[in-house]
Amino acid sequence: MIDKNNGYSHLRCRNHEKNHLTFECSYSPIVWVFLNSKPLLTDDVNKDKNFLFTDDKRTKPRSIVASPITISDQTVGVLSVVKNEYGYFNEIDKQMVRSLANHLSFAIERDRGLELLEKIGERIISAEKLELILKEIVVGAKELTNTDTGIIFLLNDDASEIISEYYPEEDFHLPPRLSEAGITKHVFVNKRILVIKDIAEDKLVNPHLKKEYKSLIAVPLLLQDKVIGVLFLNDKKFHDFSDTEKSFLSTLTKQAVIAIEKAKLMEQIRSKLNQTEEQNIALHKLLSLNTLTAAFFHRIRSSINYVPSHIDDIKQKINDDKITKVKLFEKLDDIQKGANTILDRAERVSRSVKKIPSHPYLIKDVVLKKLIRNIIGGIQKDKLENIQIDLTFTAYPVIVETFPSLLKEALLNIIANAIESMEEAGGVLNIILNINQYKKKEFAILDIIDTGIGIEKSNLKSIFEIHYSTKKEGFGYGLWYVDMVFKASGIDFDLKSEINKGTIFTLYIPLKAKEKIS
Repeated sequence: MIDKNNGYSHLRCRNHEKNHLTFECSYSPIVWVFLNSKPLLTDDVNKDKNFLFTDDKRTKPRSIVASPITISDQTVGVLSVVKNEYGYFNEIDKQMVRSLANHLSFAIERDRGLELLEKIGERIISAEKLELILKEIVVGAKELTNTDTGIIFLLNDDASEIISEYYPEEDFHLPPRLSEAGITKHVFVNKRILVIKDIAEDKLVNPHLKKEYKSLIAVPLLLQDKVIGVLFLNDKKFHDFSDTEKSFLSTLTKQAVIAIEKAKLMEQIRSKLNQTEEQNIALHKLLSLNTLTAAFFHRIRSSINYVPSHIDDIKQKINDDKITKVKLFEKLDDIQKGANTILDRAERVSRSVKKIPSHPYLIKDVVLKKLIRNIIGGIQKDKLENIQIDLTFTAYPVIVETFPSLLKEALLNIIANAIESMEEAGGVLNIILNINQYKKKEFAILDIIDTGIGIEKSNLKSIFEIHYSTKKEGFGYGLWYVDMVFKASGIDFDLKSEINKGTIFTLYIPLKAKEKIS
């Protein structure tokens, strides 16, 4: 890699034996490749006086082939191969090194981008106010693409009005034209990323922007196939946005949409429920979980997607003997199968995530008796072969005002754990619903009682911590999620358990106020 801090006067390298070499290269072939961003093939570098080792005792290389390592149209380094023979390399070698440099550029860009995307995602997740979320989106997008300016607009249902906007004070930007002829309307209608490498030649671009910038990219913010806003990034230099950059921006805007919806919902919930600080914190964590899930699946795909195509490329370039080829191809096939398997599983889980309701945080009336029966009815019959289920419900209506999807997932988690604890030996699951006094008010009291293997007393406090699991293949999210849902919903609970006797989960659920029940 070139040491820019010293005026390109030194090149710091590592060879295949991991030995460091330093060249004096005020204008060596390596620096020529770096400055011109072009590959180089030469038969005899000894004839070039500008290419010298700092240690004259070293054997000087005679043949060299080199190619630039380029990221986002900027050369960041040089990949070179040297041989102490005259005329050793040919045009095929040059193409090979160029191909490897391109793969290296892709790997560096992907690695840097993933790390940066994760940091940006964390900043967006931690922000609660809409203005701060929009700021982090614009700042993060500029970092990911190394562009000069950025702006984000949130639009109404037909893109006729701007609801909200953000751009840094130092980034002058004209308001978007919401006419049919403008870029904003074009992206709104087509729902796809638009890249304009040379805006001077494009009729969609506002003529005033052509005076300041050379290239731009417009990225739609999609919420269930509906555009709720557009992110613009403008560059004063010609910028051909790469597929990797577009992929990162697509993932960033997906996280952005979730964060924006989260901020809106948080504001609605605060005004409707008058929540405590503990409830706000728990709900914020649950809302943030969706953003983390989106980033997680993108990371899986980004890490694995490039493997199959690279393996195919390597196969085409192998020139060893046939025995080595067979063994190597077998190994590469194994890697390719593994990568495709991971991609397939990631895609299946991703499709499952998409089936989650788009607004699981909307507050609705929930009839607890009906909800519990729906949960029990959805459990696979083979799971209940040796288990007896007894439901005991009060005769009175039990209606609560809460988050239906979240409460259903939390109760399902508890019931599934209870059934799992009795799978081997069998047992009885008792679910009892009553209305009783709690904290000087009437509450719905729900007991979930199993006769399973029980929980160690030492684990009773830890099981609600994130990543903590007593199961061999557990991720430690289930009961943490349950705890967050209950805190966000204002539900108190007690947990009692005894080894080989069973567990009792008691929930204290606030009832909907009687004057609200029609």
